[in-house]
Amino acid sequence: RVLVVGGGPAGLETAALAAERGHQVELWEAGDRLGGVLRTAANAPTYEDFGRFLDWQERRVHALGVEVHLGTTATPESVLAADADVVVVAAGSRPRLPGIPGEDLPFVHDVRAVLDGTAEVTGRVVVIAQDDHMAPLAVADHLAQRGHQVTVVYSTTGPAALLSRYTIGGILARLEHAGVALRFSEQIAEITPGRLHARKVYSQLPGVIDGVDSVVLACGGVPQGELLTELRGLHPQVHVVGDAFAPRRQIYATRQAYALVRSLD
Repeated sequence: RVLVVGGGPAGLETAALAAERGHQVELWEAGDRLGGVLRTAANAPTYEDFGRFLDWQERRVHALGVEVHLGTTATPESVLAADADVVVVAAGSRPRLPGIPGEDLPFVHDVRAVLDGTAEVTGRVVVIAQDDHMAPLAVADHLAQRGHQVTVVYSTTGPAALLSRYTIGGILARLEHAGVALRFSEQIAEITPGRLHARKVYSQLPGVIDGVDSVVLACGGVPQGELLTELRGLHPQVHVVGDAFAPRRQIYATRQAYALVRSLD
């Protein structure tokens, strides 16, 4: 009996693979839908295939007889009461805050809330990019398509260091056509109403970005592995996969799930 906590890409793949190998599988998801942060990413322009992939995964687990429970938050007590032989923590990640003064102001939003449509973004938008993958560029594309004037600020010398030169060209072309401005080698030192205070990374020369209506934080994620820590010593077989282990690309989550399920045999 396998209990998977979390219904994102890693949790879905773990549940499906375990069921395919004959294990009795139960999946708990705290939210009201499956897919995790990948479901959020599917709202960005050109990312529709992520949604289709998750729809396929959802059909897959149901067809395999996985017992899926939505709106179910796992606690150490509830997990132990489930009496599973194996517990897999696939609880994903939570947004990382960069620690910039003013990041708690009401016009500052996380990239996930923006793509989910739960953040009220207005006017000119600055995206603070502290993520070396696609998220800052994708949310900039999303906002530009909705008529916003968008600037993306990187502290690095270029965008999205983890993307290949073949992958990054398409999104950069879209942003250029949409009039999105990219600024490099700058750190945001403080967020204030209408203005961001910046400094150059190498020279430390100060600067400002004026006329800002909304700020979006695209700063990566922090693993939600607390349940794993709480269950250690209380359950003989507890494992962690996906972003709950380390926020990375989808392929790492699914490959990690594959390796784990093989080891259960």
